Amino acid sequence: MTALLEAGAPAPTPVAHLAPSFDAADARASIFRTWPFALGLFYLLSGSFFVNAHVLIGDALSRTATARMVVAGADPHFGALGWVWGPLPTLLEVPLVSLGGLAPWLVKDGYAGVIVSAVFGAWAAWHLFRLLVERGTGGSWSAIITAGFALNPFVIIFSGNGMSEAIYLCFLLGAVRHLSRFQQSARPSALALAGLYLGLDCLVRFESLAAAVGAMVFISVVSWQRGTAGAVRERLRSILVKCLIIGFPVAFCFILFVGFSWWLTDQALAQYSSLYGQSAQIVGTGLATFANVRVPQVAVELLALSPALAVVLPLALWRSLRGRGSVFPCAACVLGPALLFDVESLSTGGLFNLMRYLILIIPLTVIALVTVAGRGRMVKTFAVATIALSFAGAWWITGNRSDASQEYAYHQAVLGHSAESMADLQLGGARAVTAWLDAQSSGSSSILLDTYDGFEILAETDHPGRYVIPADQDYQQILEAPYQHGVRYLVTIPPAGPGALYILNRYYPGLFEGCLTNTQLVL
Repeated sequence: MTALLEAGAPAPTPVAHLAPSFDAADARASIFRTWPFALGLFYLLSGSFFVNAHVLIGDALSRTATARMVVAGADPHFGALGWVWGPLPTLLEVPLVSLGGLAPWLVKDGYAGVIVSAVFGAWAAWHLFRLLVERGTGGSWSAIITAGFALNPFVIIFSGNGMSEAIYLCFLLGAVRHLSRFQQSARPSALALAGLYLGLDCLVRFESLAAAVGAMVFISVVSWQRGTAGAVRERLRSILVKCLIIGFPVAFCFILFVGFSWWLTDQALAQYSSLYGQSAQIVGTGLATFANVRVPQVAVELLALSPALAVVLPLALWRSLRGRGSVFPCAACVLGPALLFDVESLSTGGLFNLMRYLILIIPLTVIALVTVAGRGRMVKTFAVATIALSFAGAWWITGNRSDASQEYAYHQAVLGHSAESMADLQLGGARAVTAWLDAQSSGSSSILLDTYDGFEILAETDHPGRYVIPADQDYQQILEAPYQHGVRYLVTIPPAGPGALYILNRYYPGLFEGCLTNTQLVL
C-alpha cells in the first residue's frame, strides 16, 4: 500500500469525528423533493371527501365501471373500453379495479378514479414547477406560481374527483416543459418527449391535436430564427425534421386510437358518429337548440376563472415580443389552441355546456404571470393579487349553479351542506336496483342493459359477470333474442330525454311502460 501526503497540508479530520450537518438549505431542498407527494395526498384526501359527500361526476364513475367490465364482465376483453372516448383514463384504472375483490370500495365508491386523478394532478403541478425553475425563475417565486395553479379551487376539484382533466393537464404541461427545454438547448430528445406527451394526451382528449399543431408552429418559428441567414432550404429541412420528431408520436397514438375503435366498434371516430358520442347526445337531448347563445356565458366563466385575463395575457405577449427567452410563447402555442378549440365548441353548441372545458385558462394565466412579473416587487405584488383574484373567482363561479352545473355540488359540500341531491350523479335508485338484482339467483350473462345510463349498476354490483353490455361481441344477437340466450332481466330507463338514446328503448319501444309482449315488470 502506498500513501501520498502533501507537505504542510492540515491533517484530515477523522470520519468518526464528523457530525452530520443539516442546514436550512438542506431542509428547503428536502421540501422541494417531497412536496409533490404531499400535494398528491392532499388531492387524494379531497377526493375521499368528495366520495363521502356523494358528489362525484357521472363520467368519473362511468370510467371506473367500464374498467371493471374489461376484467370482470360477462365477456372480459379489451373492447369493453368502449373506444368512444379517450381510452387511457379508463385503462389506467384497470389495475386498480382488478383489486375490487379485495377492496370493493375502489370500484363501488369510485376511489380508483380518484387515485388516478390525484396522482396526475400532483404530476401536473410538478411539471409546472420544474418548467419555471428550468427557465431561471427563482425557487420561491416558482413555488408561489405553482401554488397559484395547484391550489386553485377548480384544479383541486378535478384533481380529486376521478375525471380526465388532471391527466389532460399533466400531459400538456409535460409537453410545454420539454418544448421549453428544446427552446433552450435545441436537443431533439426534448422534442421527442414533448411529442410523446402530446401523443399520450390524444388518448385522453382530442383537443390535444390542436395543441400538437400549435407545438409544431412554435418549433418552426424557433428553428427558423436559429437557422443560418440565407440558407432557406436548410432551414426548411430542419423544420420538417423537427416537426416529424414531435408529430410522429402524436400521429401514432391517434391512428392507434382510431384503428382500434374501427376494429372493435366498426366506427373510426365513435366520439362523433356513435350513439354514445357527444354529437348524438347533444342532438338527441335537444341541447343543440341552445347553440350560438352561449358566448356571453362562456365569457363570464373565463373571466371568473381568470379575472385579470384581459390584462395579463396581452401584457405577457407584449413582453415576450420585446425580448426573447420568455416561456409564455411556448405555453401559449400548446395550451392556447386547445383552449380556443373548446371555447369555440362551447360557444356554438358543439360541446355540452360544462365549465370544466375551460380549465386550461388557469395554467395559461399563471405562466403568463411569470412573464409579466419579471423581477420588480410591484409587478410581483400584482401577480400575487391576480392569483388571489383567480382563487376568489373560481370559488364564486362554482357556487353559481347555472354556470357550474357539475361543480356546484362540490362547492356546497365544502360549505357543509348536504349536496348529494345537487350532484351530477344520483346513486340512490341505482343502488336499490342493484341490490335487488344481486339478490336474484340469475346466472352469468342473465341481465341485459345499456351502459349509456347503466354504469352505476355495473359499478355497484357484486356480480359483474351477470351483465351483458353493448361492448360484448355477441350483444346484438342477445338483444334480438334475449330469452333464448339465457337473459332473464332487462334493465331500462324512462324513454324521455336522454332515455330516448337508450338501446333497449330504441329496439323495444314500450319496454319501460311494460307494454312489451312476453315481458313482466318486476321492479
